[in-house]
Amino acid sequence: MIVALLLLILATLVAGPVGFLVMSVLLLAWALVTGTLHLVIDLLVLPFRLIGALVGGGRSR
Repeated sequence: MIVALLLLILATLVAGPVGFLVMSVLLLAWALVTGTLHLVIDLLVLPFRLIGALVGGGRSR
């Protein structure tokens, strides 16, 4: 999962918002082909988990 996040950051740094969108589509296609769609869902929920951990004092479910 961290590799996908790093790829999104790298694509954004290199090509801006267009790079982010292109890499997002590629990662989603790769997840569908390999059957790891749950990792994409975890990646989408990650910012909310981080905010929840910061607000909730570090408690996570």
